[in-house]
Amino acid sequence: MIPSLIRRALGALAAVLGVLAIVLAVSTAASAHDQLVSSDPADGASLEAPPEAITLTFSDTPLDVSPQIRVTGPDGAVVADGAPTIEGTAAVLALPDGLPTGRSTVQWRVVSADGHPIEGSFSFDVAQGTMTAAPSEQASTEQTSSAPAAASGSASPSTQANDDASDTGISPLAILLAVVPLVAVVGIALALLARRRTKP
Repeated sequence: MIPSLIRRALGALAAVLGVLAIVLAVSTAASAHDQLVSSDPADGASLEAPPEAITLTFSDTPLDVSPQIRVTGPDGAVVADGAPTIEGTAAVLALPDGLPTGRSTVQWRVVSADGHPIEGSFSFDVAQGTMTAAPSEQASTEQTSSAPAAASGSASPSTQANDDASDTGISPLAILLAVVPLVAVVGIALALLARRRTKP
């Protein structure tokens, strides 16, 4: 009789733990944001000529909800700013006829497939641009202040996306670690109680 009650209690405990494991797996998958897989031009690339477009490729198809890509030249002036075209898992923004010589910075923001916005920035260099950058300290200051905010201006896009994904609240793993000991204690208590009641 006693072993039977203990087996039932342990079986119930195992069932609860199994349900918790399934909930953890589902919630973890649901909370994962899309990540930037690659960009063209790549972060830190050195190009002989200006690119014709900025292409961002993500791990899943982003939602076509107010996506934005902004490109600024070496002097901080905006040379391209608009909503990219969502083509499958890629976001593509066509560039003007040319970019200035030097380092251009790309700032992007899209809404991932799970509905959460992700953003990032990266830079690339153009050896022979077709536009002349007009230095203007005031214009640079104004454009910098109006540029899309990124949590870390020097962070790579994939790093930024990962940071967003990790900042979604309480981790499912933390919930599981908090609940499992409680369930274990309850199961042991039930087993001991059943054993005590069966004693003559």
